[in-house]
Amino acid sequence: MPSPVGYPNTMIPNVGAFETQMKGFISNGALVTEFEVKVFYRGKKVQEQVVKNTNGFRLFYSSPPTFPHLQDVQFPAPAAIPVSDQQQIKYTDRLLDRMDQGLIVEVQNTQICARRLGGCRGFWSMTEYPDSIEPQQISNRDFTVLYDLQTFVKEIQAFLETSACSPNHSIWLCFGELWPDPDHKPWSKKMIMVQVTPVIFKLLHELALGVGASSLQSENVDLQVSDTLSSSSFLSILEQYMDVD
Repeated sequence: MPSPVGYPNTMIPNVGAFETQMKGFISNGALVTEFEVKVFYRGKKVQEQVVKNTNGFRLFYSSPPTFPHLQDVQFPAPAAIPVSDQQQIKYTDRLLDRMDQGLIVEVQNTQICARRLGGCRGFWSMTEYPDSIEPQQISNRDFTVLYDLQTFVKEIQAFLETSACSPNHSIWLCFGELWPDPDHKPWSKKMIMVQVTPVIFKLLHELALGVGASSLQSENVDLQVSDTLSSSSFLSILEQYMDVD
């Protein structure tokens, strides 16, 4: 298994250095990424960790390990969290008790996928403030594609070449309640929410912001430097790793 990708220097790399980084990000046609995972109980962050396993991880509460190729991420017991609302503890416990084998988040080629294994239904969005109010459920039969490299690169391309917003690269999971919420109930009112950030997308997003700002600053300067990472060379290297329409 390839070594996890570490955080890069905040300095924008040159073209050669970025090409080397991309070889670490994509290996044999598959994403190589760690994950930042944050667990929230009714808007309060109760756990945060970095998943080092680049295959993915399993979110669970009390079931034994059954997926040796994945890293286990256990939900904390509500009783161990300093929460004064006993009703919140009661309902959170009820949801956690239905987790069974939980939910897995797995890398499949260039896609981030999820599958529900237990009785507690899971829902997802690409932001904590979704425009849509149509719930998106995670299947318990097949893998649900949450995000992929192709979508990310297209969104980065639109961001750098037009006035489009920069892409959301964190996946938000909701357990036991509809999400996005049809009644516009905010994420902070949900009993269990999990923010999953694939580190590769976070790092590429930060680089895109950097090369975008650098391009704006130098647009009136005629720099003749062949190895400077510009927005066009950044996109060109990204596109080598996937098919962009």
